[in-house]
Amino acid sequence: MSCNRCSVVDNPAEFTYVEPAQSITFLDIDMDIGQIGGITTILRANDEYNVDFYCVYLGTADNDKALLLGEVPQTGSDMAFFVQPNNLIGNYTRLVVYTRNDENESNRSVETTIEDRQGDPPANYAQGVSFDDEDSDQWEISGTINIKRAIDEDDITAYVVYYVNNNSTFTKIIELTKTGDNVSYPIPDNTPLGDNKYLFVVTKNGIDVMPDGVPCVILDQCSDKVKLVTDIFPGPYDSNPSSLTVYNNKLYFSADNGDGADLYSHDGNKVTYIFNSSNSFSSSLTVYNNKLYFSAYDNSYGQELWSYDSTTTRITDLNTGSEHSSPQYLTVYNNKLYFSATDGIYGQELWSYDSTTTTTTRITDLNTGSEHSSPQYLTVYNNKLYFSAIDGIYGQELWSYDSTTTTTTRITDLNTGSEHSSPQYLTVFNNKLYFRATDGVYGYEVWCYDDL
Repeated sequence: MSCNRCSVVDNPAEFTYVEPAQSITFLDIDMDIGQIGGITTILRANDEYNVDFYCVYLGTADNDKALLLGEVPQTGSDMAFFVQPNNLIGNYTRLVVYTRNDENESNRSVETTIEDRQGDPPANYAQGVSFDDEDSDQWEISGTINIKRAIDEDDITAYVVYYVNNNSTFTKIIELTKTGDNVSYPIPDNTPLGDNKYLFVVTKNGIDVMPDGVPCVILDQCSDKVKLVTDIFPGPYDSNPSSLTVYNNKLYFSADNGDGADLYSHDGNKVTYIFNSSNSFSSSLTVYNNKLYFSAYDNSYGQELWSYDSTTTRITDLNTGSEHSSPQYLTVYNNKLYFSATDGIYGQELWSYDSTTTTTTRITDLNTGSEHSSPQYLTVYNNKLYFSAIDGIYGQELWSYDSTTTTTTRITDLNTGSEHSSPQYLTVFNNKLYFRATDGVYGYEVWCYDDL
């Protein structure tokens, strides 16, 4: 990697003592004329006791603080700052770094001349990177970084590995020369993890570094009883896992990797991606007759009922075509699968699916016609199916369905008349049915119902 000469500038007239960085280098990886982007490597100050941040500026011939690009928090080690591609050079000629703390900014800076490079970076990146922590101590890691080589390595000379923290600060670990095969690098025992969250691997050649790369989340396998299992959406983003369900000795769940909620499994060691049917938005996982059932979205059929038993199968098209039937609250009762859904003619009502006869049946039309009764929180209690619903006369109240007599009964009118008591979180305990609700007097509190 080539870099430009770094110089230190001292301005005694504005002296406020904060120790400066030792040097910086910059490699432009944006190959467009008149534009720059790439990694600025900052050699940290000799003494950082009063340094909180390293401030990166674009400078002109007469102004070394013409544009603030960003501030990098002090980490106790050398740092890398990523200058986003497509930055127009204009009159900028230098990259300048000042140090500062909460009170002062150093009067001394380090800088490097900007070299606008043109050329072709590598066209391909690594196919994947993996790392399993073998150190059981918290905040320490060890193990082997394994890099699956790029499909085409003709324009690649090396793979560069970085640590990255939540502030997107890159710290270079190693540059591994291409071998024609997969490459690896051992992380020594008791290596401090610091605030690093994942690894990032980019490819490079004699001209440039590829402006994109492959991330790998670092899972600190500490000896503590609570551990992070996976990071579906790498970095600080939420994958929002839900519907955790055990099926065939594996844990299944829905999670969002940034492209919609999909189905995943965990066997105690690794997490496996199971299912995406055009942004599946998988939810409401439930085991019924040796299969895993769930609600998922398909571009052709909308949100419908699906099953999984090593292969995925769409069960229903209640709301025909691309419209949604939106199955929710899947619950097994008397050897059938019950759920809330709409067929586009009736509103959201109670339905059942019988896997033996493969028939789907609408059970209720509580809120008659196209209005929704919106059955929720389906729960089996004393051989009846209980749920919260609206009939258009009373508000949202507690109801039951008896499959033996095929009768549906309103149980409560806690919040009298058309007001809602909104029963939620139905739970059986000590042969009673407990739930959250309001009667309009006490607000939302815990209630119980005894069917004896």
